[in-house]
Amino acid sequence: MNYRFLFTIFVVVLSPLNFLFSNNKIKSPHKEKIIEIEKRLPDHAKEYTQILLSSDDVKEQLNACGALVGSLLNDAHDIRLYFITLTEELARKNGFDRPLAYSMLNRALIYLEQSKIKAGDSLLTIAGEFAQRINYPIVLAESYSIRAYCAYAVADYHLGIELAQKAIETIRSNDKITTLERETGTAGAMTQMGSCYLELGDFENAVINFTNALIVFEKNEAIPTQISLLHNLANCYLRQGNDTASIEYSHRCLTLLEGQPNNNIRASVFNVLGGVYEERNQLDSALIYFNNCIKAYNELDMPDHLATAYTNTGDVYLKASQPEKCIEFTQKALAIVENQNSHAVVIPIYLNLAKAYAELDDFDKSFKYLGICLNLTDESSSNDYRRRTLKTYSDIYYEKGDTESAYIYFQRFYEMDKKIFGAEREKEIQQIRLRYETDRTEAELKQQRVTTKLQATEITLNRIGLIALIMIIGLFITLYFQINKRNKALDQANRTEILLRKETEHRVKNHLQMVSAFFRLHSHSVNNESAKQLVKEGKNRIEAVGLLHQKLQIKKDHPGTINIKGYIDDLTSNLLLSLDPRSNIVFNSQVDDIELDADQAVKLGLIINELISNSIKHFPDDLKMPSLSLILEKREDIYLRIQDNGQGLPTDFSTRKNKSFGIRLVELMAKQLHGEFSFHSNLGTCFELKYKYPS
Repeated sequence: MNYRFLFTIFVVVLSPLNFLFSNNKIKSPHKEKIIEIEKRLPDHAKEYTQILLSSDDVKEQLNACGALVGSLLNDAHDIRLYFITLTEELARKNGFDRPLAYSMLNRALIYLEQSKIKAGDSLLTIAGEFAQRINYPIVLAESYSIRAYCAYAVADYHLGIELAQKAIETIRSNDKITTLERETGTAGAMTQMGSCYLELGDFENAVINFTNALIVFEKNEAIPTQISLLHNLANCYLRQGNDTASIEYSHRCLTLLEGQPNNNIRASVFNVLGGVYEERNQLDSALIYFNNCIKAYNELDMPDHLATAYTNTGDVYLKASQPEKCIEFTQKALAIVENQNSHAVVIPIYLNLAKAYAELDDFDKSFKYLGICLNLTDESSSNDYRRRTLKTYSDIYYEKGDTESAYIYFQRFYEMDKKIFGAEREKEIQQIRLRYETDRTEAELKQQRVTTKLQATEITLNRIGLIALIMIIGLFITLYFQINKRNKALDQANRTEILLRKETEHRVKNHLQMVSAFFRLHSHSVNNESAKQLVKEGKNRIEAVGLLHQKLQIKKDHPGTINIKGYIDDLTSNLLLSLDPRSNIVFNSQVDDIELDADQAVKLGLIINELISNSIKHFPDDLKMPSLSLILEKREDIYLRIQDNGQGLPTDFSTRKNKSFGIRLVELMAKQLHGEFSFHSNLGTCFELKYKYPS
């Protein structure tokens, strides 16, 4: 979260300061000091120093001081502090209170830039009380709004939301505040609320607040504030998993940054883009953006942000299976922030260290850092960090082989996950119940209309016809209730089947993850390279099936089918990350966007897993640029082709003669698909499979 947008609000809302001042020309030693400072200022600021030197009107002097403080956002703190002090001196000398309140806010913001959160919050509290005493509502509202940032910085996100709401209430309840002040002040508070909602994992409310604030500042053409909000939206969409939207808002932000001095925002956008490419497993691109981010924050002397950039770089190295490099960068981050109270910065550092030491089988250090995380999340109000800590505990206990402890922590993670997202599921249940009640009411009305019609007919019939009619009606009523009862039973059975299917997929996925973890754990204890390779191949086969059940679990429409493109993309990404962590292999994939039933998908997944694993295993060591290509197309039939540029097949190769488990598994899966397959050499090894597309 970035608080520099508040300077823009002060320049727009609080300047000029409209007071009645008497003549009072700037004298020594201030005159000489201003002349000295002027040499260090950019051209756009020198017009204000000229006003200070030439004007004898205190109103103009105070306006010039305010403009200088607001326009020198990236200059040395000593210059801005000097003009803040000059403002206070002029205001006290002439007996004016409002400029003093304004100066308190500016001084507090400099404390925040220096990461002095506690000192900034204390001064803001004093400024708010002073503004309330002198009836200056806009400064009171801004003090609440900036204190919301302070609460955010110490991870007290609920307090941050409460303070931002107080700012909005103060603005809306005072009719003396101008329309411009009302709009910009409310938008500033919404920005603070959005940042707190983002850290609480409430992405919907975060996007709503950021977007509403952006509309206001686009209307007022406040470019620095638009930059900050576009950056916040990019970060929000990144956390939400919407890579496309995150990249869009990041590039909109970089476009506005051209020619702007907000280098800290540019560095933060680099950080967001690094996160996007990390999520896409494009680790080289992620490292480029994170390294640019580190360089920028070093130049800007922003230690908290620099620590976050080091942490993110360490996280990329961890994903690249380089735990030593992860520890190197994460320890740099820890050295910067170890004694600070910003949980949003410190907790990810300890989580990274815990994971890295677990990769090195140093579980004592791993659990030491996890214990620190758990203590910090007890103090923090962030559900997201606590969920991540509990899940990491569970994963590392699995790696250690302590399945009982792993299960205990997974249960705690699951209960917390259910508590957070339970409201959404309850909403779905209410919608289902509403549809049921509506359908039942319509059925009752329809039955009532039938009964009324029968009663009208009954009057015109004679006694014999009436008795016969009653018997027929009785028969129909009996049949109606029997059919209705049977329909309700079928409906209930269908709902139960859907719930059971989802629960089954969930349990199968979890059990397969546990089996995969056991394979991974067992591979650490196997010294024989051949045996270790067999264990790894078994783990990859299990994960290929587990990935399919994960896709089935989250699929809401067309139960029992799966989008084969998404499944194969994830399967090959995971496989290459496992077998080729350094990304030496050039991989090209062309998969049609089609739906297949789960049985066909898992067979294709196992075939692809075997053939890609086999190609990587048999690439010659001296091959300069190993490459793999995969094509899956829907023609009249389903057509699969996998090609590598390796050494090719032996001249006497035959699937009948080759008794390896992998080849036999491929042959078995192809037969179960009722397909025709072949192997042949064509600048490497090529496999082709065709089978009839189900109608």
